Amino acid sequence: MNGQEKNRSAESDWELSEAYYSQDAAQKELSLEDFIDDDSADLNAESGLCGTSAENDRLQRVAADVTRILALSSQGRTAAEIAQELEVEQQYVSDIMVCIQAFPEDNPLAVARLIVFG
Repeated sequence: MNGQEKNRSAESDWELSEAYYSQDAAQKELSLEDFIDDDSADLNAESGLCGTSAENDRLQRVAADVTRILALSSQGRTAAEIAQELEVEQQYVSDIMVCIQAFPEDNPLAVARLIVFG
């Protein structure tokens, strides 16, 4: 390859082009804030709740049910007995018990999220 061919090759190769690596001064530099959604400001980091107050209330109720079902289940009660005592459907209790068994390290709010949104 002679000198002219090398220059022509370098000019057509964008990786070797100086213009590719030089920054445009007018171009805005991106920051983390450019990628954060506005609705993320509604997130309550302490409780893990977000969204509308109706959703938060429902999550809190289900999380309270999860705590009661966990306590009653640890006493050896069946899903039918727990459902009767809490006056809820047996399938609801069974679903919560399955989530608790599948993810024992999760907190009641995490299980409530699986029940409500899952």
